[in-house]
Amino acid sequence: MHAGDPQQSALCIGNPGPGLFTVVREWQPRARRAKFRWERTQLRHGQRDHEVGDSITVQQGALLNISAYRPGDYKQFFQDHRTRAKYLQWAPLLLAAEDSYGGRLTPSMKGPDL
Repeated sequence: MHAGDPQQSALCIGNPGPGLFTVVREWQPRARRAKFRWERTQLRHGQRDHEVGDSITVQQGALLNISAYRPGDYKQFFQDHRTRAKYLQWAPLLLAAEDSYGGRLTPSMKGPDL
């Protein structure tokens, strides 16, 4: 089951997704992809039925490795006019990484395999 599956998403409510800052559940080194898992509420007959597992697989190029981030790293991208345009694309992730070091953001650890 993958996030975005129209058949599944029509049956569920409260799908939080993996979150902006979360833990990789499976790394596929040859394909250079990360798999994320979480739980969502399934709806049956108009009622919340139960929690079901969901997942999404993301290419490495669309990820920010927050464990390699150091406080203040975002400044080097913003201050250099050569990288500023690319920074704007990554700004939300870089600022979330900055917040994680300040203790204002913690990873979403909830998942079906925990």
